[in-house]
Amino acid sequence: MAVWGCGLAASSMGLSGCGVRSNLDNQQRSLPVTSADRDLDSPNPLALSSFLAGARPALSESAEPIWNGYDLISSSEKQAVEKLRSYGGVVLEYEQTANDAAIVSGVTMQGCPDPSFLSAFNGLKRLRIQGCISPDLSWVSNLSELRELHLESLGAADLFPLSSLSNLECLTLDASAISDLSPLTLLPSLSFIELREADPALIEQMGGMRSLVSVNFEGHGLIAVGALSQLDSLKSLTLDGYSITDRAGFDSLSQLKSLRIRRAGIVDLTTVACVPNLAQLSLSQVSVGDLAPLSGLHLLEELCVSDCDILNTDLLDVSCLAALPSLFRLEISDSRLDELRGVQDLAGLQHLNLSGSKLRTVAGLAYASSLQRLDLRGTGFGDADMQELLNLHNLRAVMVAGSNVTRSGAQMVVTRQGWCWIDILQRDDTR
Repeated sequence: MAVWGCGLAASSMGLSGCGVRSNLDNQQRSLPVTSADRDLDSPNPLALSSFLAGARPALSESAEPIWNGYDLISSSEKQAVEKLRSYGGVVLEYEQTANDAAIVSGVTMQGCPDPSFLSAFNGLKRLRIQGCISPDLSWVSNLSELRELHLESLGAADLFPLSSLSNLECLTLDASAISDLSPLTLLPSLSFIELREADPALIEQMGGMRSLVSVNFEGHGLIAVGALSQLDSLKSLTLDGYSITDRAGFDSLSQLKSLRIRRAGIVDLTTVACVPNLAQLSLSQVSVGDLAPLSGLHLLEELCVSDCDILNTDLLDVSCLAALPSLFRLEISDSRLDELRGVQDLAGLQHLNLSGSKLRTVAGLAYASSLQRLDLRGTGFGDADMQELLNLHNLRAVMVAGSNVTRSGAQMVVTRQGWCWIDILQRDDTR
């Protein structure tokens, strides 16, 4: 029974925190808001396992798999399970075999001096090790069934033992000691890779990883991404912590659909705007000028600007985005702006997320006639601002928890609209 999964599909950014959902599909755009819409905060632009998306299982001996097949596994695997538990590890997944026996197929653990005992799990498909382990990875080559491997505090420099993992699809590595990625070019099924504390020069070695769909790079320094133009299947790219000073090869990424830039200092949006087929763009914890350079991204559907500084102004005018016919989701969250203008010019805008912002004015909100979902959680919006929503006849969901909207203010919209869903579950007052 699978509890993680590694589905790789085109993604859709969620309503909060520049989060990401799987399945970018036009027919999904008019669905009611769910708890998933409210709580998305995925670090990855593609829908991988909950393991990768932040919903990580607890590392405790009390954690239980969905189906406990311990009694059906072999004696050698039982011995390995006991050793695993001694290191604070947990079996998260068992899988039943054809002869009514079982194998361990999913494991998570803290580091240990010698993890070679994991070779006893010869049917292991998913492995995550959080803490430090021996830099000798020779034991990994025995785990031929691995689909997901996450070594988050590696310290290893030699990746050759990984080259035999022909079924590996998802790989997360602490890359602080790695200088050679060539063994990974031998992995025919590798679709997702995340490298942490990576030397920016490593990206130049990724041109031979032709099966990659998603690349997450985290580290420091100046980075150029031109080598990724050789990856015909690449749809998603995350750059976290790197400085981007010029086009740096972005104009060659014609295959790219989703781009996330985080903690990159000042970002020149003319660089981003040269990615010709971009559908999703997420900017987080960066400084930018106005959004006008993005007006040439005619295929852009979703734009997230979260916890960003807008240089030299307390006002943001989004009317420049009116030239984007496909834009249906806009997030300006955790903003220190005083005023947002031009919302009424975005004819196709269906989802607007202003959560956590300090905005005092959203000019034109009352005329955003296509709006279906509005997130005002944690803002200074109050009952008087609810008057702006009364003529938005397409509005289906308003989220106001943590704002100054009272129950009576929320009820005013419910009464007028009849079918509008208001999230006030986190409010303590009963006004």
